[in-house]
Amino acid sequence: MTREQILQSLRLFNEKAEKLAQTSFSRTVLFESTGWSTHAKVGEPAVVERRGPPQESIEAFVLTFRLFVNKSDLCSLHKVTEAYSQALIRQELRQAFFETQRCLSDYLASPSPFRTENTCLTHGQILDTFMWGGLAHANVRYKQQYDEWISLGSLSEIHWNQLVIILGTYLKFIIHLHDLNAKVIVALGETP
Repeated sequence: MTREQILQSLRLFNEKAEKLAQTSFSRTVLFESTGWSTHAKVGEPAVVERRGPPQESIEAFVLTFRLFVNKSDLCSLHKVTEAYSQALIRQELRQAFFETQRCLSDYLASPSPFRTENTCLTHGQILDTFMWGGLAHANVRYKQQYDEWISLGSLSEIHWNQLVIILGTYLKFIIHLHDLNAKVIVALGETP
């Protein structure tokens, strides 16, 4: 990548990160309480209620968020990784990026509280199921599981809450990378 391509990728990443940070979803997950609770009465089914961003807010957030995970987008983490692989970026900034990327990968590979049959789902599998099974795309591989979760009535709110937690954690990584990108842009002699 050329210096100009690196700057273009990092600036676009930061532009989209700022857009994400300004959403109602982000304000809710960063500054308010989220979670779920159950209510039950004898002889009636239990009802699950979720606190946090409404589904419409989640869906709006995902429209921009998908740019960070879709490998072909210029501001995707995949493209930003290519930028940070270039010798033009100072070694300590590259190390900081790759450490952050490793932490994100470790989080996505870590087990969530959900299981299907005898398999513990990772945070990344839950994110993929929501993203590619219904919110951002309708990939056959993920759609069946997504539809099963959504069909659970109020119990689906537990799955939605887990998605909110995962997206909120991912958002914190994006914000951190935004700040790191700004340092790289300045180190390359430009204004962020």
